[in-house]
Amino acid sequence: MRLLHLSDLHLGKSIYGYSMIEDQRFWIDEFLKVCDEQKPDAVMVAGDVYDRATPGAAAIMLLDYFIGEISNRQIPLLIIAGNHDSGERLEYAGEILKKHDVYIAGVPQRKITRVTLPDEEGEVNFYLLPYLYPERVASFFDRNDIKSYEEAMINYLSHQDIDTSERNVLIAHQNIIADGVEAERGGSETMSGGIGPIDYSVFDDFDYVALGHIHRARPVGRSQVRYAGTPICYHLDETKQGKKGPLLVEIGPKGEEIKVETIEIKPLHRMRYEKGTKEELHAMFENDNGRDEYVGLVMTDERVDSVTYAYFNDLLQKRGSKLLEFRSEAKSQSGVREGRSREEIQRESLQDLFAELYTKANNDEPPTTEEYEMMKFAADKMSRCEVTKDANPDNSLVDEVIAFARQLGGE
Repeated sequence: MRLLHLSDLHLGKSIYGYSMIEDQRFWIDEFLKVCDEQKPDAVMVAGDVYDRATPGAAAIMLLDYFIGEISNRQIPLLIIAGNHDSGERLEYAGEILKKHDVYIAGVPQRKITRVTLPDEEGEVNFYLLPYLYPERVASFFDRNDIKSYEEAMINYLSHQDIDTSERNVLIAHQNIIADGVEAERGGSETMSGGIGPIDYSVFDDFDYVALGHIHRARPVGRSQVRYAGTPICYHLDETKQGKKGPLLVEIGPKGEEIKVETIEIKPLHRMRYEKGTKEELHAMFENDNGRDEYVGLVMTDERVDSVTYAYFNDLLQKRGSKLLEFRSEAKSQSGVREGRSREEIQRESLQDLFAELYTKANNDEPPTTEEYEMMKFAADKMSRCEVTKDANPDNSLVDEVIAFARQLGGE
């Protein structure tokens, strides 16, 4: 049986203030080409389908498109909810979708969801387990002594009827570790929803474990317990994670080695993170042929002032690229400029004053581009408000700034 394993689509995600919907639509179209070439017997999506529990319209429409295209190809589709998803929303219309070989497990049930698919060797059992909290397992089995995620998983699986003489695949979305060592996390991974570790040996009854949650593709403990990783980079830190794409999993007769390989899908926009002196960065982007990229820069010899930022931003825009972040590792001698007159301070923009204050309070480290954009937004909102000595704080203004900050960070 040939399977395609993917996870952590995070549909609707924004990074550094930019929506990734266009990039995600491009990736899905490329993935559909992979389906046409590889002709899998099933597609597995191991959680975090959406980036938020309440996804926007564009994200919902993109998932609808994805499900429709897979269904049109008559490929069974197996989906579980991750900690970013609302399970109830995700499995809406699930009974209707089953009739089209689309199986969605959004909320864990006392008895695990099982889907059985045939191949030339017989049958393969797929067990669909959405993100599982210890409290839910305790409520299933009337236990008050279950505290850890590992205890919860062991207890939960012990109540399931799993025939180890058959071929069994588990689709799960948890923090799986080997020998007490947790996986390295990417910058876009958040701790929301709990991250209690579970040892990979808990899944010894399964021939293959299709995991989601960790954003770097990797095996855990044994080659048949695997994270698929995110389809594209969602943070500059993730540029070092290697090639990204779905895992092609080939399952033969029971007991035979399961083959796994990554099918790389090139993203719509390459993401790169470059570090060097001002002169080195200038030469790098003046001379190479990169286009339509998402770029992060670290300058090692100077502070990033508004003039330098504007220059590099313009240089990248001419190449069709976006500057996501521009920060400095250079340390100034005095931090914030001292001894300025009141008139000089008044000529400064409010966001630049915010940035100076931030830098002084942050061990001479300036704000990131993302943080500076939030300061600009807050400054603009403040400049439009009339504040009197007796005025009460405007909570709606605070709410707007918080909402904008969440949009920038994608969380």
